[in-house]
Amino acid sequence: MQGSSFALLFFGVVSIFILGTAQGSTLSGVCDQGWLRFGDYCYLYTTDIMVDFYEARGYCKGEGADLVSIHSQEEQTFLYDNHYPGYTYWVGYTDLASEGNFIWTDGTQNTYTNWAPDEPDNAGGEDCAYMDPGFYGPGGNWNDVPCSKPYLIICKKRITPSSCDDKPCQNGGVCESVSNGGYQCKCKGGYSGKNCQIDYYCESDWYHSGDFCYLFRDEFKYFNDRQTWDGAETKCQSYGGNLVSIHSKEENDFIFDHMGYSKGRFYIGFTDRVTEGTFEWSDGTKADFVNWHPRLPDNNGNEDYAFINPEFYGSLWADAYGGAHYGYVCKKPASLCQPKTCQNGATCIDLVVDYQCNCLDGFEGKNCETNIDDCAEQPCLNGGACVDLVNGYRCDCLDGFEGKDCEINTDDCALITCKSGRVCVDGINSYCCLPQS
Repeated sequence: MQGSSFALLFFGVVSIFILGTAQGSTLSGVCDQGWLRFGDYCYLYTTDIMVDFYEARGYCKGEGADLVSIHSQEEQTFLYDNHYPGYTYWVGYTDLASEGNFIWTDGTQNTYTNWAPDEPDNAGGEDCAYMDPGFYGPGGNWNDVPCSKPYLIICKKRITPSSCDDKPCQNGGVCESVSNGGYQCKCKGGYSGKNCQIDYYCESDWYHSGDFCYLFRDEFKYFNDRQTWDGAETKCQSYGGNLVSIHSKEENDFIFDHMGYSKGRFYIGFTDRVTEGTFEWSDGTKADFVNWHPRLPDNNGNEDYAFINPEFYGSLWADAYGGAHYGYVCKKPASLCQPKTCQNGATCIDLVVDYQCNCLDGFEGKNCETNIDDCAEQPCLNGGACVDLVNGYRCDCLDGFEGKDCEINTDDCALITCKSGRVCVDGINSYCCLPQS
């Protein structure tokens, strides 16, 4: 059995990578390591465990599954195609509860059978079914046998739904399931964040990639803006960045692509002027990627600064003196604060992974887009109509009332002189001259 166990184990591992598919799937989850996928279900073949029907079901239960149930010719074909030739497997079909009435142990309905000819025959108390991979002809026909027989096992369980099924990725991001049941979003250019919800902004003339903005100054196109290495670094700092640092082939390719077919030279932020032979990025980031020309750097004439010359070196780097006037590439973090992100005069604060709008008095909301309803508490009295203003309100009073909240009954007697012997009595937008008592 040891030799056959090794062969079975080898076959089982190969099948995981070759035959596991998501045919007919409506869910985007993933199966556990070692399980095969078909449709919305995962299947596990044992390779060296041969037990009776009851132990087989207990084994599957321990895996959070049940013995396999089969409901279509496509599923049957998938199971047969993945079996190890010459071995039989328990399936979860039994008439133990009622002789002659086979049911699936996982409680699913009978929608398909694949019995061998003249089976089931219940010859000698045969109450459990197995899949025979060839004895009764091709295709893995079923046969009923005593439940005490030892066979290999096929377990089946519904795939764990992926968080991608809820379509969490925004702004055109592509969702990918990961093995722990979570997900990751691959964001389109200009977006970032777990769900690609962060919309980055680069100013005019700057190009966006990932979390950064890049400015390209060709020494011929921008002749009057040519700089020494130090001058270029100062320029980039004035824009809120530094000479570009490069940390991957993808970033290097992006930079080279945006240099186009320039014949100019572009300074980048790589220098060994602090310690000869030890190049560092001027923005202080880790030197975790280099793309030097094979024969460079050579420090010929105190060449302590790196540049890219698309015409002669393509995307490869070379070292230079640094006092020559070349073009340059700046790099700075992309901003979450777009020109119209915060509304109504609010100030935008870039928090790297989000932004915050500091609203002027009278406004609220994520983007300060909402004028606070100063009439919400109904401040106007005596039937006055409230008119909402910015950070305030106005009460339009009914005749006879005045004051900020129409709280004052206008003194209609103020300018009235009653005839002798009479006194003025104020009403609401009226008065009376009554005899003195």
